[in-house]
Amino acid sequence: MDKFEILTILEDWNFWKKELDTGIIRNLYLEKLKNFISTNQIIAITGARRSGKSFIMKQLAKKLTDEGLDKKQILIVNFEDPRFTQLDSKLLQKIYETYLESLNPEDKPYIFLDEIQEVEDWERWDKY
Repeated sequence: MDKFEILTILEDWNFWKKELDTGIIRNLYLEKLKNFISTNQIIAITGARRSGKSFIMKQLAKKLTDEGLDKKQILIVNFEDPRFTQLDSKLLQKIYETYLESLNPEDKPYIFLDEIQEVEDWERWDKY
């Protein structure tokens, strides 16, 4: 998978060029998640399938940009996208490198990994 293909997929999942559907706003969850943002901890959102976890992630990303964060500092990746093939840590690294090279964020990125459990050996990816 080349960088152009990766970037095309990422553009569909991110706020860089367009607004995304964020569903019904759940302020209670957003405020709880927002409290963790400044801690530099990894945040895991768990729950039943189709319960709104992906929407909560997008809502948090949108809230950050609405509060002034540059949209280029946010990377959302949905690993259920069928265009991603051979889901492994090498692809994860290539996605990250493509993002950095293409968007060149000026500050630390906020990375949202949806359905990361689909990626083989994702826990070995130790960029953070």
